[in-house]
Amino acid sequence: MAETTIDPIPETIPESPPPKTPFLQKLRQRFFRNPVIRKELSSRMRGLRAFIILTVYLLIVSALVSLIYFSFTSNNRSGFDPNLRQQIGKVIFGVVLALQVALINFVSPALTAGAIASEREHQTYDLLRTTLLTARSLVSGKLIAALLFLLLLMLAALPLQSIAFVFGGIGLSEFLISTLMLLLTTITYSTVGIFFSSIVKRTLPATVLAYLVPNLVMFGIPILLLVLVLIQESIPYDSFLYDSGIAEVVLGIILWALVSVHPIAAAILSEVMLIEEQSLFFTTTYLGNFPNFPVISPWIPFCILYTLVSLLLYLLSIVIVGRKEK
Repeated sequence: MAETTIDPIPETIPESPPPKTPFLQKLRQRFFRNPVIRKELSSRMRGLRAFIILTVYLLIVSALVSLIYFSFTSNNRSGFDPNLRQQIGKVIFGVVLALQVALINFVSPALTAGAIASEREHQTYDLLRTTLLTARSLVSGKLIAALLFLLLLMLAALPLQSIAFVFGGIGLSEFLISTLMLLLTTITYSTVGIFFSSIVKRTLPATVLAYLVPNLVMFGIPILLLVLVLIQESIPYDSFLYDSGIAEVVLGIILWALVSVHPIAAAILSEVMLIEEQSLFFTTTYLGNFPNFPVISPWIPFCILYTLVSLLLYLLSIVIVGRKEK
């Protein structure tokens, strides 16, 4: 009788897990898969408006940098001394930074205020909501497209801003902190425009509201600072508030909080603390009856506040866009 042989059961080879996609590659894939970003960028860069804005902005910055340079050199007939070179570098750096903040203040609401409201006006919003496009993809696509154009304007002015390093007077820490504050200001003002564009159904009211918030910050805070200074000077010297130092401490804290909200004021005060106290993060000062009153550099609360505000407005915009239209 022939023996029957039983074939051995083949061993199952465990499937190897799929290779993990790196974070940057995953982020790039998500970026290019968002059709809103490609559509917004192609429509914005196809016309002449973007190039006209870029050209006019660079011409204004170049003219001011040239004016600063020639004004310093015309008044100095004995040659370039190190102190003069540092003054030129600081002034050029500050002027370019102030112009970039002004550009963000006036351009970012125009780019984002009509992002979603214009879709409602052109009766294309319902079509977008019926597609597979999620509310997060719609909001992030509109926001990222506007931020990329603003980032292009900032990078275009970078060679002019780098002239300050040739003259000196500007350190790497100052450049990094100012760049971080400028980026956060750009993101926050852009999310303000996206937020009002999501809650208002027409472009004009959304644009007015989007311009109102940054302009209140830019021009309203200096007026409040002036009013508080006048209030402090009006306190009688023989009063209890003045003798105890309570009024000076309270007004000092309020002034510091208002300065920490204003982009230009926060950058200037942080620069003063860096030069006089040689500290980027923390210092002490005499305030009221406290000889060593602790003071944090304004750029730190500025960055924290603007990050939280931009994140909150971004999430609220996604929630509002995701709701069903009544």
